[in-house]
Amino acid sequence: MGLSTTIPRKHRESFNRFLTHQDPRIRAAAREMEALDAQTRAEWRELRRQEQELEDRMLEAWECIEAVEPEIDDLTDNKDDDDDEIPF
Repeated sequence: MGLSTTIPRKHRESFNRFLTHQDPRIRAAAREMEALDAQTRAEWRELRRQEQELEDRMLEAWECIEAVEPEIDDLTDNKDDDDDEIPF
């Protein structure tokens, strides 16, 4: 498993051997690693859910801004400013 706190899918089959190992210390360590893997994956899922929720709220806010934007453009567009341009 190395320094990672998750068990990669491609290594899961070989890792499962340790869950049924004859040495109880190895089985205990494997169960501990499996629990840590499950906890880490749950935390990642929760973080991703929160991130997705934030992205959805930002998208909604952006859509509200886009709905109002034409009115803002009309208020800030000064057509008389063309005479004030620097000629170079």
